[in-house]
Amino acid sequence: MKKVEAEKAVKAFVEVVTEELKKGGKVQLVGFGTFEYQRELQEKEETHRQRRLLRYLHQTQQSLRLVRLLKILLTQKSKSN
Repeated sequence: MKKVEAEKAVKAFVEVVTEELKKGGKVQLVGFGTFEYQRELQEKEETHRQRRLLRYLHQTQQSLRLVRLLKILLTQKSKSN
């Protein structure tokens, strides 16, 4: 097989695999493994990370509010004494 023919074969292979992955399919090559598009899984992981971050920020914000409230109450008590 000449270099030009090999380049055409590789290019055709890449195009076929790319099209199949765009459709949401998977390509299995014996000895190489399985190729599949995993955007949905990545999006789920990102969503999970975002939820954890938002939960943490919400808890932190509540803690800061409590600290501010305690400071206000303590300063009011010290002023009244």
